[in-house]
Amino acid sequence: MLGIVAMNGARLSAGSVGLSVARRWSEAGQRVLFIDADASSPPLSERFGAATQTEYDTETRGLPSLIAAHEPLTLKLAADHSYNLDVAGGSRWALFAPSHPQGTHYATRWLFERLSDLMEIDRERSIILASSLQAGDEPQMSLLRAMPVLVVVAPMDTPEDAAALRAQLEASGLLGADEDGPPKQRLLIIDGKSPDLGDNEAMGIAGLYVGGRLPAIEDEKLLRLQGNRKDRAFLREFDRIAEYLLQLPGRGSGAANEMPLVSHPDNEVEAEPHYSALGRQVAS
Repeated sequence: MLGIVAMNGARLSAGSVGLSVARRWSEAGQRVLFIDADASSPPLSERFGAATQTEYDTETRGLPSLIAAHEPLTLKLAADHSYNLDVAGGSRWALFAPSHPQGTHYATRWLFERLSDLMEIDRERSIILASSLQAGDEPQMSLLRAMPVLVVVAPMDTPEDAAALRAQLEASGLLGADEDGPPKQRLLIIDGKSPDLGDNEAMGIAGLYVGGRLPAIEDEKLLRLQGNRKDRAFLREFDRIAEYLLQLPGRGSGAANEMPLVSHPDNEVEAEPHYSALGRQVAS
């Protein structure tokens, strides 16, 4: 299970990054369940819907409908309430967050209370969970602390920024040795180029391995993974980061998670029945 959290001041949304990483994993043959637990506004379902000209109704299909079902959390239940974003193979499912931040906070608590169920689902389908850091939200902190791999997205231009990030992570319990269970991996994606702060210095101060640096890009371009010539550097680095994350050991996923590699998502064959629905296409 992979967690992605955006820190205060980040221009990149954890939801947009997570959903786009899920797309790249899906294209590489991985079955993915993306869970949107990001309370940022406007909601990811609205932003992704605008980018793809599709409507995603979270009350009908999403975390709100999943919670309202009042059933044990299983892979089948998650499928019933997910949108299938990769139609040909059913390889990328998405559970979008409630439209109101308070609803997202409740959903985060609900997910943490079912952490063991999430771990079981992750054995069959890689879970990517996205969140933004909310001070004082203990259920959110507990859920993020439980992630086998946690990617922190944060701006970092100076040594002082790195020190402030480390202090914030330590105060939230997201940085430090684990007392029980297997060791957890914590990585940093720097939001912006920050030419005056090298990777080694950033790692030494922040206490996180630097997995990459992403230059600025518009949110819609990130969600569509398309851009113009000036966005090529971002897309190349994003693809490298997504591939790197996919290869990390200890994400909690078993061999049953793997699908045959494909050269293009249009060539995918369905490897398992899927129960998710499509969003409603918006007329142009």
